[in-house]
Amino acid sequence: MSLNTRNHKVKLRSTVEQQLMASAISAADYSCMSTSSSTPRLTATQVLPAIAGIYVSQTIITALTTQALPSLLRSEGLH
Repeated sequence: MSLNTRNHKVKLRSTVEQQLMASAISAADYSCMSTSSSTPRLTATQVLPAIAGIYVSQTIITALTTQALPSLLRSEGLH
């Protein structure tokens, strides 16, 4: 590895570290500034459709898996 390539990697690493530190500091500043009174509360009309959507998507994935898996196993000769 040439010296020029090594210097480039060190500069790149230090830039990434600086960006990570800056984002961690800004996140810490934001969390100190937020108050509990400004935290939005979810209502039942917002939560219930989200839960229903998760339930439906989970059911679809399970149904597709239970329908497809036996066929795939049979086609591979693993009966």
